[in-house]
Amino acid sequence: MKSPIKWVGGKSKLVPLISSNAADLGSIVEPFCGSAALTLSNEPEVAVLNDSNEELINFYRVVRDDPEILIALAGILEYDKRMYYAVRRTTQDWAPAQAARFLYLNRTGFNGLYRVNNKGGFNVPFGKYNNPRIVFEGRIRSLSDYLNKDSVILSSVDFEEVFIPDGSVVYCDPPYHKVFTKYTKRDFDEPNQERLESWASRLKCSVIVSNSDNPFIRRLYRNWRILGVDTNTQVGGSCKKQRELLMMNY
Repeated sequence: MKSPIKWVGGKSKLVPLISSNAADLGSIVEPFCGSAALTLSNEPEVAVLNDSNEELINFYRVVRDDPEILIALAGILEYDKRMYYAVRRTTQDWAPAQAARFLYLNRTGFNGLYRVNNKGGFNVPFGKYNNPRIVFEGRIRSLSDYLNKDSVILSSVDFEEVFIPDGSVVYCDPPYHKVFTKYTKRDFDEPNQERLESWASRLKCSVIVSNSDNPFIRRLYRNWRILGVDTNTQVGGSCKKQRELLMMNY
């Protein structure tokens, strides 16, 4: 299953490697789900998708509960610079309208980036594309069917509060250290990186963590099994190679 949104730092290209290094993927927990690439690629019977980005989780909830309303609302929006900045300036109280705004800005903003200022305002500039498609109706409907399973849970809490069913594989894909941290009003700084490692180390299940390759992360996860992998990233407006790390507690 493919996601209807773009997501900087999404793991679609790493999914085969992550999956091959994971145990039974019948239950997946993603505390930093983003585009939920691992879950959508494997479609486990049990899944917990969590993210501190409340707009993202609202989008998933609307996809689950009101896919046709979302498709209709987003379908009237056009790829236009004036419209983009007009929509960006607005706020929406109705969940489906908020989700349509989120989808529109995601598909037409610069590189699919999600970034906010210190007040929580979305501040990504208009993206230059060649007539981009905004609404992928089939993807939204397929995702809606999957999210409507009783065994699929959506939440927007701190990672330490995420519900973890027995026997799950927990995949943590936090904002990368010294790469990009401003997905919400609060930066995911070094103390949060340390808190994540401490929490993940205490879990009694299989855990995989991804992050950038640098001395701080290698030192932090020195007691984990570490696998390095070369990837490409679009952060900054151009495709750049970067070295990423997968850390496993098994």
